Parts: sequence; structure tokens; C-alpha cells
Amino acid sequence: MSHPEAEPPTPNNLHVNHETGTGLGLCHHNQRRHINSFPPEVLHGVFLPVTPYYHGHYIRLLRLRLVCKYWIEVIDSTPELWTSISDRLRPELQAMIIQKSRHHLLDVVYGEGVLGRDPEWVQKIRAFESLMEPETSRWQALEYYRIDQKMDDWILPRPLHSLQRMQICMSSPDDECPALDAPRLSHVVANTCTFNRISLSGLHVLILHATNLSLNRLMVILRASPGLRELSLQKAALTVEDEGFLNSFTNKIPLPQLRALHVDRAYVQSTSFLLDWIEAPGLETFKVVFQCAGDATDHTDLSESVGHHIGAYPLPKEQKQAQVSIEVLDWEMRISIGEDKIAIWWLYLNKEDRPQIKLSCISSAINRMDSRVCEEVKALNLACWDSQEASEYLRIAHSRFPQIDHVSLRVGGGDVSEVGAVLRYLGSPSDLGLSEGWLLPKLTKLELDLRHSTETDLAERIMEIIEQRKAVEQTKDIIELRVTTAAGTMDLSTVELLRESVMIFDLIEIQETQIELVVDVA
Repeated sequence: MSHPEAEPPTPNNLHVNHETGTGLGLCHHNQRRHINSFPPEVLHGVFLPVTPYYHGHYIRLLRLRLVCKYWIEVIDSTPELWTSISDRLRPELQAMIIQKSRHHLLDVVYGEGVLGRDPEWVQKIRAFESLMEPETSRWQALEYYRIDQKMDDWILPRPLHSLQRMQICMSSPDDECPALDAPRLSHVVANTCTFNRISLSGLHVLILHATNLSLNRLMVILRASPGLRELSLQKAALTVEDEGFLNSFTNKIPLPQLRALHVDRAYVQSTSFLLDWIEAPGLETFKVVFQCAGDATDHTDLSESVGHHIGAYPLPKEQKQAQVSIEVLDWEMRISIGEDKIAIWWLYLNKEDRPQIKLSCISSAINRMDSRVCEEVKALNLACWDSQEASEYLRIAHSRFPQIDHVSLRVGGGDVSEVGAVLRYLGSPSDLGLSEGWLLPKLTKLELDLRHSTETDLAERIMEIIEQRKAVEQTKDIIELRVTTAAGTMDLSTVELLRESVMIFDLIEIQETQIELVVDVA
């Protein structure tokens, strides 16, 4: 008796193909593990959220509960899956979360329904408060979007003794942040509020945006938080309440664990005072943004304070080679060491005052850097619009960073006359104050950005500088040259001359982007 030809096994027919299936196909089928056979610890890794955002997590979780009874049992018996709750969720889901999280700590979002412009938000907020009141001892993280005084009145007396992280957003910078009963609070992120009537201590993270925090209060918080790891003050006023209090400081505030410090457009004098009175030897990421306007003395003082931290010793461990970067444009300046430590100035000054202010700020910051860090700097990245200013920055770099052997230069828009003027300072002795001497005598690698230049005679000037530095004993030879130009601006003979003048030559040609403008006149 002949049997019908076996149907090829596929994922869709393996379960009905036993009678006619091939031996190999049945073997594969028997080796497959059904989703019901996975142990709970494997499913936990599938079910746990990748991010703590509760809403998308619960949509996914409720869908997973539809797969089979076994998955429902695993999900419902895993409290770690039910630890985020918000007033914006449906009441029945909120009740499920409270029940299934058991005694685990909760991440709570309070007031998010307001952000969603829910017309019934008042009733939902009050219902959420009733549900959460017995659970306040389990709150470990809180996102608080405060819209009315009643919300403060409800949350203030709650014993939030497990609360460690708080993110708060209020309606106005003049709204006072509530003084919560949260003795374990260590991570604070605040937007648009005032922090001048509450006491904070033992913080690890403090991030403030558009807040009315006084400098006096901030200094008290810092002194009470020696374990602080991150401090970010973005558009924080840092007003001075009591000059006598600030004058009473005699010892600096040690912050040995501080790794990240960011101050963005606070008052110049307050920022300078803050930076002068904190000691952060482990600082890895440092960024200060401030505006130059008004009294030049204030900017110089702040530049010195900034330079103290940018050039603090030692440099971050992962930094392979120390590079100082000086970028000076018409309205903006940047100075940095490495990739993480940077200061940015925005210039709101009369045009005739800008060159001197820029030079004063850069010079003050560099002069305050630790001499041991200056000895480690081997590379200079200099970008400047004006050749005369660029020559001054070269002199500053020469005086403070004696080990520089690599210079990357971009002047103006790549205009040949500007670049040539700067190169002349590298090709002959310069006035160094008490005597003449060669700038950056250890220079061996030179990078030039000429992408906007259409001139070809600059190659002769470059070769002249290379030969002049070869001919004197005071300087090392330039042996590596990299030139960036627009495609097609250097002919082959020029390229060969440059290649012959050094040991390593690299030409980078940038293709111009063509933009076609189509005008419809119909």
C-alpha cells in the first residue's frame, strides 16, 4: 500500500504533519521548545522593560498577558514588572499595579494628566491621590508636575521616607518647590521653580533649569552634599541674597565625587564665585556658557575661574593625547582641553571692544591652567577669523604649552591672505616680549584648512616655511603636512612639490555641494 507523498515540513504544518511527515521534520518538531516550556527566569528577561517609561511598558505587558495562561502567571507573579504608576493611566490599571507590585518600591508620576490636557484631570488627580495615599512609603522616584496649590497641600505632609529621586516641574520660576518629607532624597531635577525655602543635603545629582535659586542657598546645599556627582545649572539666576554670608567663606567646598559640572548663562559674578570656592579634583565633564556684556573685569575674573577647572590636573584618564582648542569667531569663543572640558563665551559687545575682550578672556583662562596640564598638551587646534588675533593666540599657546608639536589651523573663511599672514609668524622669529624667538619650536605636524581658497601660490608659502624651519637649529622640522582644499584647486605639480617637502603629505579635497534653485514663474 502506497502512502501519499509527504508534504515538506514548514512552521505552519509541522503540528499537523505527523502522519505524512519525514523523520527529519518530526525530529525538528520534537526538538522545538514551546513558549510554555521556558522557565520564569528566562521570561523575566523578555518581559522587563528596556526603559522605565511606564506607559509603553504596560501596553506591551498587557499584550504579552494575552499569549497564554502560563505567561499570565509569570507576569502577574513578578512584582518588578509593576513598579511604575501615573495618574494618567486608567484607574483599573492603576489598581492592578498597586496589587501586583506587592511591597516593591514605586516610580510615581503625579500630575501628568494635567500635561495631557485631560478635561477631567481634577477628578482623576483626586482619585489618584486617594489610591496612592496608603502607598507613599513605597515611593522611590517621583515626577511631579505641579499645577495648583492643592497638589502641594496633599503631597507636603506625606512621609516619603523611601524617596530617592525627584523630578519636579512647576508653572512659574517664582513657584516655591515644596519641602518634602524625604530624608533619603539624593537625585533632584527641577524645572521652573524656586528653591530658596527648602533644605537639601546628601545629594548625588542636582540639575536645575530656569530656577530661582540663590547663590547663598546653592553654597549651603553643596557644603551639605560632599558626595555630589553631577551639578547642572541651566539658566539658573544664582542671585546673591546676603553679601556678608558669601564673605564669611574661608574654606573651599570639597566635592571629591563630582564628575560633571555644567553652568549655562547664570550671573557672571555668581558663576565666578561658585567656581572659585569648589574643589573638584575628579571632574571629567565641565562646560560653562556665559555672556560677555558690560564690565570687562567681570569677564576676566570668570575666565580665570573657568581656566582653573578646564586646566585642572590630572586630565581624564581615558584621554590619550591632550589637545587645547581655541576657536574665536566674531560673536562666539570656545576654549577646551580634550573633548569634555569646554567654556563658551557669547559676545554682546561693541565691535571695537571685542578683540581686546576676546584676547583678555582667552589669556586669563589659559594663564590659570595648571602648569602640569600645560606640559601635557601636545596639540593645538586654532580657528580664528582675524589673522592679527590668531597671531596673538599663537603667542599665548607658545608661552603656556611648550610641548606642542601638532597645529591645526583655520583662519577666516580660508582666505589666502589671512592664512598666509598667520603662516608668516611660524616661518620667522617673532617678538616674544623680552626677546625674539621662534613660535612653537617643537612643531612637526601642520594641518591647514584651505577649503574656501581658490589661490594656488599658497603652496609656495607653505614650502618656504617648511624650509625656513629646517634651516635653523632652534626648531624641529615639519615632517607631516595635511591640507584640506576644495576639489580641483591644486594642480598635480603643486601637489608633488608639497609631497616632496615633507615625509608625510595628505591632501583632502572637499567636493562642493551644488544647490539647484528652481523658480516656478507659471
